[in-house]
Amino acid sequence: MNNSKNVNKGVLLLVAGVKGAIGSTLAAAVAALKDNPELVVPYLMTGDQFPYMGSPSNIRIAGWDVSRLSLKDAMAHHGVLEKGAREPYSKTIDAVPVQDAPDIGDDLGRQVATIKKDIGEFTSANPGFSPVLVNLLPAGKCHDLNRFKDLSALYDGAGDVPIADLAYVLAAVESGIPVVNFTPNEVELPAVVKEAENRGIPIAGRDGKTGQTYLKMVLASAFRARKLFINGWYSMNILGNADGENLLNPEHAACKLTNKTDLLEQILGYQPGVNAYGKSAHKVHIDYYPPRGDAKEAWDV
Repeated sequence: MNNSKNVNKGVLLLVAGVKGAIGSTLAAAVAALKDNPELVVPYLMTGDQFPYMGSPSNIRIAGWDVSRLSLKDAMAHHGVLEKGAREPYSKTIDAVPVQDAPDIGDDLGRQVATIKKDIGEFTSANPGFSPVLVNLLPAGKCHDLNRFKDLSALYDGAGDVPIADLAYVLAAVESGIPVVNFTPNEVELPAVVKEAENRGIPIAGRDGKTGQTYLKMVLASAFRARKLFINGWYSMNILGNADGENLLNPEHAACKLTNKTDLLEQILGYQPGVNAYGKSAHKVHIDYYPPRGDAKEAWDV
């Protein structure tokens, strides 16, 4: 994949959660890259850095979702893009192949087998394209699966733990496909990482950090560079989309909050407030407020 002598036709994005707010917007961007690349290419951070991966205008997309809406209707439902911005690509967007997501309550092995079968069909329909799995599933419950040191133990011991991401990541790694984890969910388990290393498959990312976490990262980095000591940090994240509604569940919000908290401490190199109060003075709140829609609002004090 890193060999510049082997020029690929392009990249095939295999998206778990393709009908969500981010996934459907990504589908629109892929459609625009084909017909009007000037609308997207200038904003791609790595658009011209990997010429051997093919032109950005040759990116293709496929994926999975539990929603019964068409991809076009899902995009309209989320309302991220205005009608005038999405309508020109409606026909292309509705042609995106989308498979039903496997039942999260099913046996993990059967879920993985189903996804691997879908991956085979997607890649066979796009010969010469380099597939990459992109995980856009909602924030899920925290879990403790780090005790399993290899895939055999993980398959045997994961049991009834409902982690939708895990099946997709395992299917990708076992299929020799790189993984991008855009969610705060922990999929980089020792057993998964060990298998990925054995196969030479990269796993990248943890949370897209598109809103409050991104703002926190920028501010904390600036404060650290200026040698400004932080004695406390209070954060509020206001959002009204499906992600916000999902995070109303405390079990789903727990890992997201941990990700936000850990990020700040990793950047600063200490826990704000510990020296003064004996415990962390870093507070993070997520407030679901439907009128905000997908227009996230972040407050940091």
